[in-house]
Amino acid sequence: TAYLDATGSVSISTNQLNNGSTDNCAVDSMWLSRYTFTCSEVGSNSVLLSVRDVSGNISTCTSIVTILDTIAPVVNCVDTSIFLDANGLFVIDSSFVIGTITSGCPVGNITLSKDSFYCTELGANQVTLVVSDVHGNSDSCISTVTVLDTVSPIAICQNATIYLDQFGQVSIDSSMINNGSYDNCKISTISLSRDTFDCSLVGTNVVIMTVTDSMGNSSSCSALVTVLDTVPPVAICQNLTAYLDATGSVSISTNQLNNGSTDNC
Repeated sequence: TAYLDATGSVSISTNQLNNGSTDNCAVDSMWLSRYTFTCSEVGSNSVLLSVRDVSGNISTCTSIVTILDTIAPVVNCVDTSIFLDANGLFVIDSSFVIGTITSGCPVGNITLSKDSFYCTELGANQVTLVVSDVHGNSDSCISTVTVLDTVSPIAICQNATIYLDQFGQVSIDSSMINNGSYDNCKISTISLSRDTFDCSLVGTNVVIMTVTDSMGNSSSCSALVTVLDTVPPVAICQNLTAYLDATGSVSISTNQLNNGSTDNC
C-alpha cells in the first residue's frame, strides 16, 4: 500500500514488492512493470516484478499495489463585501471567498455554508467554505462576508388639501403625503420639510418628503399642499343710538356696531 504525496504522486521500488525472491546461483537484477503512480491510479493496481539471474533466466510474479490518497487540499479564504440589489438580495459563489486552493489530486466539490444574503443579513456574516478532492479529502476555511445596502428608497409623493381649524392652525403627517414609497429593505423614517400650517400659509405650499432606510440611504419628492380656510368669521353686533345733526342726518361706522367679531384668521 502506497500513499500519494502532496503533489499527487508516489514512487515505489523493487525492494517494496520483492518478498525474498531467490535463485540457485545468484540474482542479477530486478525491475518492475511500473514505478510511479498518480491520482488516476488510486485503488488497486497490478504490478509485475521481474527477476533475472546471472545466466539470463527470468521469472515474474504479480503484486497488487494499492494507492491511497489521504492528503487533504489546502484552502485559504478571503473576506469580501457584497451589495444588495433592488430586490434586497445578493447571491455569491465560491469565487467570492476563495483565496488559494492547493490540492495534489483534482478538486471534486466546493460548497458554501451560505450563498444567499438578504436584508436580514446586513453587516458581517461568517461563511464556511469546504473544498473536497475527488477522493473525499477536504479542508475548510471561514470568510467574513459583509453585506451592504447602498440602494436608496423610492420616494413617491401625492398632493394634499388641508383646512385650517377654528384656531387658524392645521398639522399634517407623512401619511397624507406618502403615496406608496418603498425600499429594497426597510424604510426607517419619513420626514417632511413642513408639517404645521397657519393663516399666513393659506394657498399652495411646496412640501419636501424625505424617505430614509435603515442604512441611511435616502431620497426625496415634492408635494403641493393646498391650505384652505373655510371657517366663517363670528359676527358679534351691538345696538347703537345715533343722533341726527342740524342737517337732519347722521353717519355710523362698523366700529360702532361691531362688538368683538372674531375669525380663526
